[in-house]
Amino acid sequence: MATKVKGFRIEILGGAAVAKRLSQPATKLLNKNIKQAGEILLKAFQKEVPVRSGKLKRSLVMKRLGKNGQAIWVDTRARFTLLGVRKHPIFPSKRNALFWPGIRRGRPVAAVLNHPGQKKNQWFERSVRKVKPQIQQLNRQFGLKVVKNYDLKNKPSAAGLS
Repeated sequence: MATKVKGFRIEILGGAAVAKRLSQPATKLLNKNIKQAGEILLKAFQKEVPVRSGKLKRSLVMKRLGKNGQAIWVDTRARFTLLGVRKHPIFPSKRNALFWPGIRRGRPVAAVLNHPGQKKNQWFERSVRKVKPQIQQLNRQFGLKVVKNYDLKNKPSAAGLS
């Protein structure tokens, strides 16, 4: 039985389709390129994500997807920072839910609290926008390495594919 991961993932796609058309050394280069792109994106997300408790920032994790892919996992709480939250009342779902030890001799603070709301924070789009040229350059370099190291018969040359 597979375990469910809370949150969503950002996949770096296209690796499998490209890998089918490449030789083994070039496929290794492709995997290295995809991993580098994922690391660049992950660092950009970690730089831009809003930090209060640090849980959202720590939830950003990069994992390998199959043979030719990378995914960055993001916690479900990210949707509240990305989309914002309107002002709303918070009702306790259980008795003493709005209770903090040491306050009012252990009694609940209130029956209802008002959430002040939260503005949208487009950290995701900002991150992607900032690193897009860097990733495009990485992909150009990958393409040039592959083309440079192939002769007309589509056989890899021994040099340069590391």
